[in-house]
Amino acid sequence: MSSTQNKPNFLIIGAARSGSTSLFLYLEQHPEIYFSEVKELNFFSNPSFWKKGFSWYETWFRPRSKRITCIGEASTSYTRSPFLEHAPGRIFDYNSDMKLIYVVRNPLDRLVSHYLHNINAGIEDRDIEKLLENLPLEPIAWQGKYHYQLSRYLEFFNRNQLYVTSFEKLSNEPEQVTKEIFDFLGVNSDVSLEKIGRVFNSSNKTTKKSQLGLRILDLYRRTIQYQALPYRVKKLVQNIAEIGSTPITKPTLSLNEKEALYDFYKEDSQLLQTEFGIRTEDWFPPLQG
Repeated sequence: MSSTQNKPNFLIIGAARSGSTSLFLYLEQHPEIYFSEVKELNFFSNPSFWKKGFSWYETWFRPRSKRITCIGEASTSYTRSPFLEHAPGRIFDYNSDMKLIYVVRNPLDRLVSHYLHNINAGIEDRDIEKLLENLPLEPIAWQGKYHYQLSRYLEFFNRNQLYVTSFEKLSNEPEQVTKEIFDFLGVNSDVSLEKIGRVFNSSNKTTKKSQLGLRILDLYRRTIQYQALPYRVKKLVQNIAEIGSTPITKPTLSLNEKEALYDFYKEDSQLLQTEFGIRTEDWFPPLQG
């Protein structure tokens, strides 16, 4: 049975590598908003968590202030269709009034960032050329088809339950975006926030891990990632995993690779602009041969 007091009523659903961590840290400063201590619970997308049930999920939400009116979490795995299809329906069945926040980004930049993130996390070891050879089979490529991901949610939710913005707007106008989200959530928008405009979870260094580093990261994912531990403790473990690692430079996409990505994303991005008002023309400048 679900407890209304601990029941989330909004979610940041993505997109991965599009500023969701920064947005999470901006919004959590609001006195009427409460987030789970672990940012990405992945409850509606992870089978082993889902089978634990709603009661387990709600143990992560324990607001201590009567001022709290909005309870949420941020899991970018909730927009990974068609590889993880169940999240939209499960979220609707849990709370049909759920409000959903989605941040999009230039899909080429997002893909490269996500690829480097996966290298850093020890869950990807291919050259990016291999990943780009067959985009329809790559889950991280589909996470950049934003209109498609949103369409899965519109099968269940009303359009007014979705707030969609861009990484670019969040970066350039963080105060405006947070005010819009406060209005969307129905909390006081006349609040001042610290750390507004700072970028979080941006990786300046990518490394390919040693065998020791891979074992440490595997241990981290199995035993530490979902513990409500201080950030500095988790970061210490991740830093230890850097022992013996090899630096990786950011890949430069060839003309042919950019053309393939344009073909994969352009129609979806045009639909995103038409239906959600996100400016996408700048994502696809003319290619110079």
